[in-house]
Amino acid sequence: MLDAGCDALEFGTDSGAPVDARFLGKSFTVDTVRESSRPLPERGVDFAHYIIFGGPGRDRGNSWRDLRPEDELQPTAVIGMTGIRISRAPNCTAVRW
Repeated sequence: MLDAGCDALEFGTDSGAPVDARFLGKSFTVDTVRESSRPLPERGVDFAHYIIFGGPGRDRGNSWRDLRPEDELQPTAVIGMTGIRISRAPNCTAVRW
């Protein structure tokens, strides 16, 4: 991607807490996000992470835990969203239909 001219990436991380990522039906782990993000600054690639604040089972403690990887990785931007999408995705346990 970099060779093709990509100079920025955005990650739909949603949560920096492993248990919350599973709860949201994410197909990757916090460690995967770390591995994907770490080499970007040295290669001159800006990157951002989207984080969700709020949603079922969420509280102020979850929100601070979400930001720990961001402190470590120092992305170009962290985009905070409030609330959660309601989806019928088969692997999402956030809402029972």
